[in-house]
Parts: sequence; C-alpha cells; structure tokens
Amino acid sequence: MTVSHLPKRQDRAWVWSLGLSLLLAGLGTAWALRPVPKTIEAHGYATQPDDLRPIADQSIYVVEGEVTRVLPGQWTTPDKRRPANVHQAITDPNVQLRTPVQLSVERVYKGDHVPKVLLFTLPGGRDGDLEIRSGLGPDLEPGTKLVIFLSEAPRNAGPWARISPLYPQLYFVVEGDTLHGPLKDVSRADVDLTFEQGAQP
Repeated sequence: MTVSHLPKRQDRAWVWSLGLSLLLAGLGTAWALRPVPKTIEAHGYATQPDDLRPIADQSIYVVEGEVTRVLPGQWTTPDKRRPANVHQAITDPNVQLRTPVQLSVERVYKGDHVPKVLLFTLPGGRDGDLEIRSGLGPDLEPGTKLVIFLSEAPRNAGPWARISPLYPQLYFVVEGDTLHGPLKDVSRADVDLTFEQGAQP
C-alpha cells in the first residue's frame, strides 16, 4: 500500500490557510456581537435668533477662543455612573450626561476679569456605546475656534453645575470671517455690530 503525503510546503500553506480562516471567522463573530451604538436625541437647544443682543444680555461672558480639551462625558448621578435605564433616568433634570470643554480665550466681547482659560459643559456627550446629542451645535474637538455666549448657572441648578457652572446659550464655529451657527452662518461683522450697538453689561 502506498501512502501519499502532501509536500511540506503545501502542508504548511494548508495549515496557515486554515488558521487564517479561523481567525477571520472569530473576528466576524466578535464584530457581529459588538455593542450596537445607541444615540438619544435631546431636543430643545437648536435656536439662533437674528438679533443676538438678547442672548448677549443673558450671558456672563461672550468670548472668542480655541477649544484646547474635550473631556469625557460625566454623569451627574450620585455614583457618577450611567443609570440602568437611561431613557427613564434623564427625565429627571438632576440626571444628566455632561461634556466638559476647556477653552483658551483669545478675545472678549463681554465680561469682566475673564480668565484666560474657561471650563464649560455641554449637555449630552458619549459614554461607551451611548451618545446623547443636544442639538446645540456641531461636536467640538481640540483646535475648534468658537465665538461662544456663556451663562452662569444659578445656585440651585443641580449637580451638573458642580462640574462647571458655565454653559453655552449659543456658539458659533469660526472659520475666517464666517461663523457657523446651529441653524445658519453669520459674518463676524454681525457679532461685532451686536456689541457696537451695546449689549448690556
């Protein structure tokens, strides 16, 4: 009886091919079983009046600057963790996911003794496979230039204000002399004119 053997080169190729197939099958299974990202849209922030003076009047600071850091989202739950039932929990105004943002101030339109670096929070953010979007404007990242209208939370605002009491009424992403707002673009001259006409200090 004659027993035939695969040449060693073919044998090694067959083993390598089998190993690669198993690896790809494993990756495919892991991809199929990965957590599916969940997005929650929190509406109510998409506003952009033609006359910016009322928003400027309500703001403690109106500044232009550059985002230097975007920190991970922080929950305002007592244990700082994501609640088991997010949809139900966020109906409580004291339970929020907030994203802290650090801004290096380059120009002050309004505000006294404005720090060179400001920390404010945006409603919403990311936590693992969960994203809560506020609709306030485009996502921010380091290097983004902003003109931002910041208000200060009252003392009874709740736990989110302990991260930072500053929060935006409105912001524009700056690109040259064009300011991209949540609903439409405006020119830098429009903002300058707002303050030439006198927002209340």
